[in-house]
Amino acid sequence: MIVFTKLNLKERINLCLFCQSLADLVYMVENFLLYADRVYIEIMGAARRGPLFKLLLDNHLNGFYGFNSASGFMTTVIACERCFCVVSPLKSQSILKTKSMLVIIVVAFIVIVGVFFVVCTRWSIKCVFDPRTNTSMPEIYPGQFYLLNKQLIDTLDGYVYGIILPVSFIFLVSISTIITVVHLRKMASWREQSSTATAGSAAMMVRDVALTRMLIGCSMLFIVCNIPVVVFRALIVFVPEVSLGGRYQNMFTFMVSVTELFGYINSSCNFFIYYSMGTKYKQALNALCLCCRRRDGTKPRSTVQA
Repeated sequence: MIVFTKLNLKERINLCLFCQSLADLVYMVENFLLYADRVYIEIMGAARRGPLFKLLLDNHLNGFYGFNSASGFMTTVIACERCFCVVSPLKSQSILKTKSMLVIIVVAFIVIVGVFFVVCTRWSIKCVFDPRTNTSMPEIYPGQFYLLNKQLIDTLDGYVYGIILPVSFIFLVSISTIITVVHLRKMASWREQSSTATAGSAAMMVRDVALTRMLIGCSMLFIVCNIPVVVFRALIVFVPEVSLGGRYQNMFTFMVSVTELFGYINSSCNFFIYYSMGTKYKQALNALCLCCRRRDGTKPRSTVQA
């Protein structure tokens, strides 16, 4: 996020990538805190539920998981934006403005994350006294709001966030990526055959192609990591026995772990794609790290070697 800020958020693509990184950061921070909470429970052995977990569930703050869907939305926007820029570069500059894109992103984030906070009213937590151990243990139970709006919340959780949004994102990203790749090949063929292109236009084309290839890499990562999630959520909806207390409970637990792992990969590996394929990103990050080293009083490596 700092690097994209340095690269100038007034450029539309940098703004989109910044917002996607923001969504990934919020999603990963919440998961990190929850897993740290689990480690705390294992070490202390005091309760079945950690204090942070109870805090999040009591206040329905697990709605921040909705930022995972917001990240998928941003991947889709970036793929479609890049496709439009490759297919029709002149129209994209006149139609797609940075301010308009910012408004679309803000509204989408509010809707996607806000509605997911409604979904998270599904569960609440309370202490239940166990006469066998003579202790009170926190237990999860369906919330009152969920019981009053069960059909609506089940539809939002199972169909909208579980199937409709992920399938739509994967479909749009796949179509946009295919179209972009086809046009990139046409552009490369034209550049090889054309002798009228100026040095400036050729250099600009090379930069655009490098940026587009980097974003195609991010799109491919998104598709690969989200297909297992869609399959799993579809199984939950159409095979009720795939549940925590159902006949296929072990499969359910295993697939939860697998889909969580793919989610973490999707939210954290874009950085490596940016650094390995993005020239400007790599230069800005290296300059930022060098600047931090100088502020700490550490000399650059070249100076030390000299």
